[in-house]
Amino acid sequence: MKSIKFKVTVITVSDRVSRGEAIDKSGPAICEWLNSSGKFVVKRQVVVPDEPEELLQALNANLDVNLILTSGGTGFGVRDITPEVVKGFIEKEASGFTIAMITNSLQITPLAALSRPICGVKQNTLVITLPGSTKGALENIKALETVIPHALELISGEKNAGESFHKNIGVSHSCVHHHSAEKVEGILSNDPTASGSILLTIVTKRARISPFPMVEYADALQMVLDETEEISQVIKLPVNESLVGYTVAEDIFSKESVPAFRASIVDGYAVKSSRGTGVFKVQADIIAGHGTFNELQEGCIIRITTGAPVPTGADAVVMVEDTKLKSFDGDTELEVELSGKIIAGQNIRPIGSDLSVGELLLKKGQKVTSIGGEIGILASGGIKEILVVRKPVVAVLSTGNELFDISDTKELKFGAVRDANRPTLKAALASVGYKVIDLGIQSDEVDGLLALLKKGLEKADIVITTGGVSMGEKDLMKPILERYLQAKIHFGRVNLKPGKPTTFATLSSGNSKKNIFCLPGNPVSALVTFYLFVLPALKKMSGLENVKHTALKVKAPYAISLDSRPEFQRVVVKYNGQDWIATGTGNQISSRITSFLNANALLKLPSSKERKTIAAGELIDAYLLEI
Repeated sequence: MKSIKFKVTVITVSDRVSRGEAIDKSGPAICEWLNSSGKFVVKRQVVVPDEPEELLQALNANLDVNLILTSGGTGFGVRDITPEVVKGFIEKEASGFTIAMITNSLQITPLAALSRPICGVKQNTLVITLPGSTKGALENIKALETVIPHALELISGEKNAGESFHKNIGVSHSCVHHHSAEKVEGILSNDPTASGSILLTIVTKRARISPFPMVEYADALQMVLDETEEISQVIKLPVNESLVGYTVAEDIFSKESVPAFRASIVDGYAVKSSRGTGVFKVQADIIAGHGTFNELQEGCIIRITTGAPVPTGADAVVMVEDTKLKSFDGDTELEVELSGKIIAGQNIRPIGSDLSVGELLLKKGQKVTSIGGEIGILASGGIKEILVVRKPVVAVLSTGNELFDISDTKELKFGAVRDANRPTLKAALASVGYKVIDLGIQSDEVDGLLALLKKGLEKADIVITTGGVSMGEKDLMKPILERYLQAKIHFGRVNLKPGKPTTFATLSSGNSKKNIFCLPGNPVSALVTFYLFVLPALKKMSGLENVKHTALKVKAPYAISLDSRPEFQRVVVKYNGQDWIATGTGNQISSRITSFLNANALLKLPSSKERKTIAAGELIDAYLLEI
């Protein structure tokens, strides 16, 4: 392997340095030593506070370098969180590095026992945690000076990686350490078992900090839309109520003109406008839908009903209100007097005035709604059947040892709860016209969860699960997706309230891609994230052009103190004649499903990092819920 300089990022972890209350001494000293070594080049020097989220974000942002060195936060202080964050971040632990650092430091001072270093590998990057003191940091990095380049060669995955090191120090490849040719890329979920063959849920080995970076809501939604594929299969359906909810698969043009004849707009008399007003003989009558009639005779008029064809020779219709009966014979009108101004074309709908042959009726990507307009125009244009995009099928699964089905007649055990998520999501899906496969309730057990997920993926286009995505020892969804199904998790946390642990993954299946949404277990969180993420994906799969939420500017119902996370509150939106007004639905806690009662919108609130409050009456966006 050619001699190269390995790229390094140095991250100083310190509240005081990040606030400007202290000078960073260890970071610059480490950088100076690295640059002078001839083996490394420092690409970035970063300072972050002792905050798990910010440190994790910095680690994720620097996976393009060979080596990340952190300095600080490895002691026993309350705010010392660096080892916990790094442990949840890395994929492979390098315990030999840790032992070497501690052994070297203990030979210098017994206080080295108070340091908690951790080292490991994430993708193609080595991560090493160093003490916050300049002296301790340099002693630790110098203890690893010889082995770090070799480790970085091996991590690179290049052919013959590591041979140059062995050649230089005269050691063969039969030495005690082992190189693995296989590397699992991109897996973030926790796997606490040593063998990797069985997913054990050992509470003492679970991650304390999520390895999944926090994603902003807008970015998460864009990921969902970017990864969601439109269903290519089209089906032919008759023009009737069964079309509701489907997306038109091609442009549709009228086969007939409407009206197909000159039609009367009113009840009255068909006349020749040039003859003007006066008394005329009633030649006959024409009723809509009844037979054909001869040409209008000289000096006559023909009685006509609304919608009936105007006879040949007539070029206007005088409505009955502008006439007087002059003579009759029993039930038969003989003569009628016309009054008022009469002009050609008066009260007549020309041929094709509503629809003409070849006129575009519905565009590709347009949804057939339950309002009736789409079906009405198709029927008017003489269209008997159309091609539509097959609707996606959705499988729904609730997870949790504590769940009982609502149909279970047994008395609830202590600690048990009724499963509200499946019935709620099934109702929401039915309201927008999607077929649901009910996978039922599954306890927190790997084999059962895996079997039901495979069943759902086999039969459905989208699988929705609720529960099992947070940080509990029984939260198995992320590891199962990554380690058993080889699904790609695009995000595992969203900066959102409610719905922080929302997870989105995809899995290739034959020629199609399946979407998997693992929603939080709290009923409100599950339903909010369904509307925010799942419904737009369903719309895109269905071939709809407009897949994002319908937003409306509404007046805030009261002064609102903002949360540190952007929040979607459930509200009732009504028009008061001047403005759209949002009314709150009570306590917005994520377990309180009654906050959705009568709600027809989600009030979109910014983070308190942008501002602290929303004033009562202030205009703010609300996403309308589809029902």
